[in-house]
Amino acid sequence: MELLDPIEIDSYGAVTIGILVYFLGARLTRRYAVLSKYSIPEPVSGGLLAAILALLVVLATGRAISYELSARDFLLVYFFTTVGLNARFADLIKGGPLLVLMLGLTIAFMLVQNVVGMIGALLFGMPSQAGVLLGTASLIGGHGTAIAWGPTNENSYQVVGASELGIATATVGLILASVLGGPIARFLIQKNDLKSVDDAEEEVATVAEPTTDQPSTVTHVDLMNCVLWIHIAIAIGYSVFEALEAAGVKLPLFVPCLLSGILLSNLLPPLFSKLKWPAGTPAMNVISEFSLSVFWQCR
Repeated sequence: MELLDPIEIDSYGAVTIGILVYFLGARLTRRYAVLSKYSIPEPVSGGLLAAILALLVVLATGRAISYELSARDFLLVYFFTTVGLNARFADLIKGGPLLVLMLGLTIAFMLVQNVVGMIGALLFGMPSQAGVLLGTASLIGGHGTAIAWGPTNENSYQVVGASELGIATATVGLILASVLGGPIARFLIQKNDLKSVDDAEEEVATVAEPTTDQPSTVTHVDLMNCVLWIHIAIAIGYSVFEALEAAGVKLPLFVPCLLSGILLSNLLPPLFSKLKWPAGTPAMNVISEFSLSVFWQCR
């Protein structure tokens, strides 16, 4: 049987479809209260429906759908750079013992994930090393780490389709976390009668003073300022990435970009008090939300 040529969608089309799918998810969330009730993200609800529609197209035409994914990788780097620029060491210190506890639990579950992943790999006749892509690399590292380490796993341990395996694992983990996380959180909140800080303040009839002098509106100047610092952080991160690669150290590109954002955000504002730093601004949040939401759809 002759294989039919795939339906090829370039980066422009992939990003455009990603935006449309996001709005589809937002419409579904507004229309069906159960989605908002259990905090199902718009990219997940829209993405699941889009995946079903794509499957129907493949079944009807016999042609696979192939996306040009350079935009996906760009959005991933963009998002993690915004995360780095928004990160402050002072915020970590505020976490105190609870943050240390969460870190310990995360490390423990990372070990559990890798053990379960290696067992799963052996059961399916794959090398135990492939278990990392069924565990922490995909479930904690996400799509970026799976994409970065998939080729290494395939070339070094002959795991055919290692990248696809990691991406599939990351996608399943993300969807399950989004679908199960909201209901579980709602159950725990109701069971323990938990209230947000705002709710607690309303009950005692107190008025909180503004905690930030950041404007509530977004202007083109704000967006350009954010984009400028994002690109500076990416330029630094890319230089570090190339230096590490030349030294034989392999890391996903988004990692040095994330770290460069963290360093800039913690070093420059104390040194230059008059610098208009974009961390935590509405404009930065818009860029972060856009890059992450469209990246989810372009996976």
